[in-house]
Amino acid sequence: MRTTRLSADAVRKPIICDGAFGTYFRSLYPDNGTPELANLDYPDRVVAIHRAYIDSGANLIRTNTFGLSAMLSNPSHEMIDRIASQLEEDAIVEQKPQMAGRNLSIVVRSK
Repeated sequence: MRTTRLSADAVRKPIICDGAFGTYFRSLYPDNGTPELANLDYPDRVVAIHRAYIDSGANLIRTNTFGLSAMLSNPSHEMIDRIASQLEEDAIVEQKPQMAGRNLSIVVRSK
């Protein structure tokens, strides 16, 4: 994972974050299952959604991995995370938002 400190200019400007990726994905493709698995099954759709957020003015793009922490028992968890990160990078190559980052939810499991 690559980390970078924010520049003084970046923190002075408003940060416009992409929206609810999974919700947007499901609204466009209601029959395509878990949005996080789309990183594997429909990478072109994932990149297109990232680009739509950038085109709408977002300068912070997050990976399509919000629900991934709930899938920790899935053996392809790490692979999905790597692919999601690469898809995010693919989407920002041309449009260059100021920031990109991971998007993970916190899952609390009781015994």
